Amino acid sequence: MARKANTSTRVIQSVDRAVEIINCFNEKETELSLATICGRLSLNKSTVLGIINTLINRNFMAKNLETGKYCLGKDLLSKQDLFTSSKNNMMYEIGSIHVKRFIIKHQRSIFLYGYMNNILFLIDLSVMDDMKINMRLAYQLAYHASSPGKLVLTQYTDLQLEKYFDRGLFRFTQYTKTDRGQIIEELAKIRKQGYAEEYGEVNPLVTSYAVPIFGADGTMYGVVSTSGMSDMMVEPKNELIADLKRISRVISEKVFS
Repeated sequence: MARKANTSTRVIQSVDRAVEIINCFNEKETELSLATICGRLSLNKSTVLGIINTLINRNFMAKNLETGKYCLGKDLLSKQDLFTSSKNNMMYEIGSIHVKRFIIKHQRSIFLYGYMNNILFLIDLSVMDDMKINMRLAYQLAYHASSPGKLVLTQYTDLQLEKYFDRGLFRFTQYTKTDRGQIIEELAKIRKQGYAEEYGEVNPLVTSYAVPIFGADGTMYGVVSTSGMSDMMVEPKNELIADLKRISRVISEKVFS
């Protein structure tokens, strides 16, 4: 059913309906039929088709000629890229201040990631000298073994998780979990406690903790994590995680509220 307009302000009905049509699409439903869109918005076909054709003309929507279904267009998606780039810049500007404070206080490596389309990308980092042997690609690629990656997996649908498992899970060390049931159980624990942890699963000598960065809409937009030699990470665990959560909260409030 179509959303009721806020009567306290003047709303242009055709623009409002165009936004409603665009909002029908999501990560799980990237293509929709005309009938599905009409049904969800309780609008007649001629009205919806007229708006869709206008959006197609502006490259904000497109039609799949093979299926006859509609999807979001390249110009609209490019606007999303602009939004994402702007938010990433803000994350860097705000986050880098707190990253520096964290490393001065704790003398631990800290990483700030952006997150989009199930992919983590590095925005800022401060790596201690004794950690340089450990980092680079491992923490971005080993989602089942690294603490930032485990947070990504908590955002996967059941189908996405199955596809990830079906690709095969590489065992980096004797501590790397590769059992599906074990991993699914751990993901449930992570969702409940609000942070992920990893003990020697990528490097047998290294421990890491990671905290998600959520927006006001409940979407995960990034991750902040810390890592170090295990004998230096276990005792201050609670304090490290508390400070990561503090950084996450600040970025969430100032960038994604």
